[in-house]
Amino acid sequence: MASRHVCHDKLLVSILLGYGNGTFHGQVTYGTGNAPYSVTTGDFNGDNRTDLAISNFADSTINILIGNGDRTFQSQVTHATGKSPISVTADDFDGDDRTDLAVANKGSDTVSILLGNGNGTFQGQVTYETGNDPNSVTTGDFNGDNRTDFAVANYGGTTVSIFRGNGDGTFQSQPTNSAANYPYSLTRGDFNGDNRTDLAVANKGSDTVSILLGNGNGTFQIQVTYETGCSPYSVTTGDFNGDNRTGLAVANFANNTVTGAFPYAVTTGDFNGDNTIDLAVANSADNTVSILLGNGDGTFQGQVTYGTGNAPYSVTTGVVSGDNTTDLAVANAGSKNMSVLLGYGNGKFYCQVTYATDNYPYSVITGDFNGDNRTDSAVANSGDNTLSIFGGKGDGTFQSQATYATGLYPISLTTGDFNSDGRTGLTVVDSGDNSIVIFVGACA
Repeated sequence: MASRHVCHDKLLVSILLGYGNGTFHGQVTYGTGNAPYSVTTGDFNGDNRTDLAISNFADSTINILIGNGDRTFQSQVTHATGKSPISVTADDFDGDDRTDLAVANKGSDTVSILLGNGNGTFQGQVTYETGNDPNSVTTGDFNGDNRTDFAVANYGGTTVSIFRGNGDGTFQSQPTNSAANYPYSLTRGDFNGDNRTDLAVANKGSDTVSILLGNGNGTFQIQVTYETGCSPYSVTTGDFNGDNRTGLAVANFANNTVTGAFPYAVTTGDFNGDNTIDLAVANSADNTVSILLGNGDGTFQGQVTYGTGNAPYSVTTGVVSGDNTTDLAVANAGSKNMSVLLGYGNGKFYCQVTYATDNYPYSVITGDFNGDNRTDSAVANSGDNTLSIFGGKGDGTFQSQATYATGLYPISLTTGDFNSDGRTGLTVVDSGDNSIVIFVGACA
């Protein structure tokens, strides 16, 4: 989830209930801590309802909001973390089938482990020292003992820290592994087909991605680096050539050789119906989206670009026209609109059709928000502090926007079923007034 460091006095989580026709009630707010950087969901009390955990960067705390299952949440319960918690993830660290939490603390160079009691509360943190400036954390079984381990990318220390789980909620620190300069994010996968968990690290400062092959005993081989474009920010895995082998795609913020200028966001899809993964990249500096079709052998054809609005910051896929071909939606921060590019189904796209949004649309996502089996779009407008909902007509067009108030500077969207009713809702992260707005899905 996108995040920024903004210090204010309080955080509000806002819940907006659906009327049942694709529109929403006014928000209901829930207090949390200050300057949220990360949110994750899980079932923290075993009632099969969605709960929330939010890391508060300025308060050095994490807040737990237990879902009531009726579209409301209980008041926050606060737990201490290390200094400046920047990310949180959920897993079962002690094998009791209860959800636990791991929090990366950027300001104290630690990871906090909070074991779940199974009733929505957590034990006090136990901290483990990481390298300098932990920025990203991922979990996995690194030694094949069916116990959860975790790895941390240390942005300021050019290292990856490995922690091997003992199966009882405690961890052993393993020798650190070298990465290249400024490891920004990491992900896991099996990159050599030996059924052992490996790691891939995007190194922002050296324009490389590091591959650390797992030995199957909790240790990793010395990194092998591969050149990327300039300033790789993000790395993801996928089977890009249909051979059941895991490949990598890296978004390079400052490099324009494969994409347009200043690629800001990337998404995957099958744009020509050949069952291989293709790429779509939003290029924020030259107002285009680049399409790179997969060849099926792990390589990609040269880009074909399509015009968008000004400063496209976000791109997502969806079946908008009901013809089972993949279409694109792009949020254009500089021109106050959303571009929709319908796919031909052969890897090519129609020219954009634009829909007016509010000011500075920063993020876009698709889903069925009113239960009519048609794809809708949602756009976070950080300049006007609103959310735009575009109801899909099922023919490739959208209704005019309906807007809803959010907190200050909404920058990120994600979807989920937050009240276990089978309907798609939205979470909006507001970077300017420390709020998260929950829009609960409605039916048609």
